[in-house]
Amino acid sequence: MYTIKYRVPESARSGQSARSEEKWYHVSILTQYTCTSTGASNKKRLHRKQYCIATTKSSQLENLRSEFGLPVVMDPIGNGNCQFAAVSYHLRQYGIHRSEETLRQEVVTFLRQTPVLGNRICGANWWTSILKQPRNNLSRMSTEYEYGDQITLQAMSQLNNMQILIVSTRNSATTLISPDGSSCLSSRYPLIILGHYPEGAGEHYVALGYKRHALERIVDKSAQVTWETDPPTSDDDLNVGGDDLSAGGDNLSAGGDDLNAGGDNLSAGGDDLSAGDDDLSAGGDDLNAGGDDLSAGGDDLNAGGDDLSAGGDDLNAGGDYLSAGGDDLSAGGDDLNAGGDDLSAGGDELSAGGDDLNAGGDDLSAGGDDLNAGGDDLSAGGDDLSAGGDDLNAGNYDLSAGGDDLNADGDDLNACDLGSPNTSDITRLREMVQFKRNRKHVHQNRHVILPREIWCIIVDIVLKLSPLSRYSLQRVNRMFRDLVGKTPPPRLYLCPSRFGDVTVSPISVRKIIALSGSGSGLVQAIRQLIRHSSWVNAWLFLRLATLCGWYTVEGIWYRRKRRN
Repeated sequence: MYTIKYRVPESARSGQSARSEEKWYHVSILTQYTCTSTGASNKKRLHRKQYCIATTKSSQLENLRSEFGLPVVMDPIGNGNCQFAAVSYHLRQYGIHRSEETLRQEVVTFLRQTPVLGNRICGANWWTSILKQPRNNLSRMSTEYEYGDQITLQAMSQLNNMQILIVSTRNSATTLISPDGSSCLSSRYPLIILGHYPEGAGEHYVALGYKRHALERIVDKSAQVTWETDPPTSDDDLNVGGDDLSAGGDNLSAGGDDLNAGGDNLSAGGDDLSAGDDDLSAGGDDLNAGGDDLSAGGDDLNAGGDDLSAGGDDLNAGGDYLSAGGDDLSAGGDDLNAGGDDLSAGGDELSAGGDDLNAGGDDLSAGGDDLNAGGDDLSAGGDDLSAGGDDLNAGNYDLSAGGDDLNADGDDLNACDLGSPNTSDITRLREMVQFKRNRKHVHQNRHVILPREIWCIIVDIVLKLSPLSRYSLQRVNRMFRDLVGKTPPPRLYLCPSRFGDVTVSPISVRKIIALSGSGSGLVQAIRQLIRHSSWVNAWLFLRLATLCGWYTVEGIWYRRKRRN
């Protein structure tokens, strides 16, 4: 028989701080005490899980955290878009901004173009795992509020080159989705953690946060997920939150200097930026971005302030000369300089500012003089500046259109507009082109169309500042109605025994004040919700929510004053 010394903390008494004392316990007594305490703790947890009704957002998230073992950072609306909403939230942490609708359409497009997912060597077509035809399945998946499945998760993993860990409330159902189809959790990929309620338990996705010790326990308990190497010893070893920038586990350097994204994700627009586990260099090897071959013809491709060369010539973007074929094509201050040499298009496109400056296969020369834009951009604003097969020559100051149109911004700029077919007023021509460009830009920017993601952010901010503006925004058009519908309407708790059924007819705020008191939490919530000087004269249209006593505010109405 052995006795051990055991330290038992005592509860704090009134007026005293918590203290602990040392006692001697027999081994059998200590074992009985430990089992009793553990059993009481489990009994309390099970009782709370069975009878506790979550009435606030924080209590709901706390219940979810107790079920998954990880913090719930986002609980999307269970309208069928929960999977895409949870992944969209995680992508925003990496700097990839995609709305639920945009992400869904990208997944459908990717599945339509990619028949094999995961391991392409031994993998099969993705539609072999479903009963429906591929076309019918993609048509169904492109519909909003349609539930995502394992196929959409695999597509999102390959689209963004990330691993997705699905932590299920059933430990045996925890799975890992990888771009290469493996089940090994690796630090080479950024990690997205989702929580999942399986079928029969709600079938819902939530976004989970990262905790190293909790993640180790989850992976160790799972029979389907393993570590590629030993578990990470620190939070920085596993790439979570866009802090790690890797290229297949190899070194990504630029002229011996570090290429760092400042803790954010460096993305190639959804394409894979990889070196195939080889050295990332331009010395005759392929620099592969999105499946296309980007090579420098065996010369050095260097961004560290050194020479960026193509074909042995000096191609430098560091504010120095940008040369091709040994002649200087200078972009420093938007100066297009011929320098006495022959600047010809030779049937190819000479692009300035992304627009086509085309000589129609003929010679565009300055006759030994400088063709200078004076620090401005000499371009046609997206339209073709062509000489119709004739020579556009500044050496003899002969500006000839040859009967063809010299177009700028889609408008006809003929030689007759300058007073005569033969004129030496190059400055006037340049000013007229610039004037027409500015006029077209003003016309194009009159109505600015913002992306849907920007509208989503704007509407979310507006609803946080003024919750009741949702009813005005819903009547604008379908787009605003869909954006407002993503944010749940405001809710109020009215005691059923005190207020009765309030869904039959609107209830006045004055009646609520009379029944609950002017200083009650319900009245304060209504005042923060309406934010109007005459808030006490408002009438509320309420609809019963899922929980008893909770109502969603469907509308606000003010009774008109009677005229004498």
